[in-house]
Amino acid sequence: MNTQVKTILLTALTLSLFTIAIVELTGVSSRALFNKYGIGNPPPHATDLNERNQRADMVSKMPKTNIYLIDQKFDFGKVKEGEKVRHAFKFKNTGQNPLIISDAIASCGCTVPSFSKEPVLPGNDGEIMVE
Repeated sequence: MNTQVKTILLTALTLSLFTIAIVELTGVSSRALFNKYGIGNPPPHATDLNERNQRADMVSKMPKTNIYLIDQKFDFGKVKEGEKVRHAFKFKNTGQNPLIISDAIASCGCTVPSFSKEPVLPGNDGEIMVE
């Protein structure tokens, strides 16, 4: 390759890395980074750690059951900054025992899951709302 092509490719790579650094530093994705590494403010559903631990202990002692996720993935598509989006992940308790969800954690800090604390009886449907 001639030096002019190498220079153009190196410039494009440098600008790409610079753009990524600017996006991270300006806070566009800081919520996701903070959630990923567990620093900064905890997500709203995680504020009462004592309640979460008590619920997890209670649930771990209960009989196990089965769950069928009707939709395992959902793509919100392109979301503008500040735009509110939501999706209900529906599931069915296919086991023989009541299903209790003790916790739900989003893979990024840009969404927060919410769910009912009531047991989902065998054969019944439920949902986890992500906003």
